[in-house]
Amino acid sequence: MQLTIDSVPHDVAGATVGEVLELAARRAEEAGRLIVEVVVNGTPWDSDALGDEARLAAPAERLDVVTEDRIDVVRRPLLDAIAALDDVERLQRESAEALQADRRIEAYPKLQDAIDVWLDVRQAAVMSATMLEVDLERLRDELPAAAAAFGDLERLLHALLAAIRDQDTVGTTDTLLYEMPDVIDRWRSVLEDLVRRAESGREPAA
Repeated sequence: MQLTIDSVPHDVAGATVGEVLELAARRAEEAGRLIVEVVVNGTPWDSDALGDEARLAAPAERLDVVTEDRIDVVRRPLLDAIAALDDVERLQRESAEALQADRRIEAYPKLQDAIDVWLDVRQAAVMSATMLEVDLERLRDELPAAAAAFGDLERLLHALLAAIRDQDTVGTTDTLLYEMPDVIDRWRSVLEDLVRRAESGREPAA
């Protein structure tokens, strides 16, 4: 099977896509890089294909992979998450203002959008921490803002969903205006800390 890593040919001994892909991943890792794109016989593979054991066990004529610097791969979703916090802040404020003006039809879609963004932000933090081999429980111990950030977000998201269900506009508005801003600040601190860890190339100290 022919293998190229970032358009550079490599000699390989593997017989299946999975074997050669594993070899490519090891060589990329040795260079401080991660595979971000896989093309088999000219066809890009998505996550479903990469998780298909039958396809991985099959032979192929050619495997091309594209890699990126490991730090960039880890850092990018964190920077996107930090930027997304500005969207969360705006959506929460606009939702609260609409509720105060008794414009529920306008308020609740914005609030749902804010909750969806929060879930994406949390996922980015968890995935990046995993790639950095940072234990989230240890992170909570080392970084005071982290324990509060994760705990408060879970609590307040549940509170918001309950308030929406009960049509408690006062409770929803109070949470959005007086509690969530502090959570945003804590999450910004956590994400910025993870960015520093990624850029340092080591597991950070407390």
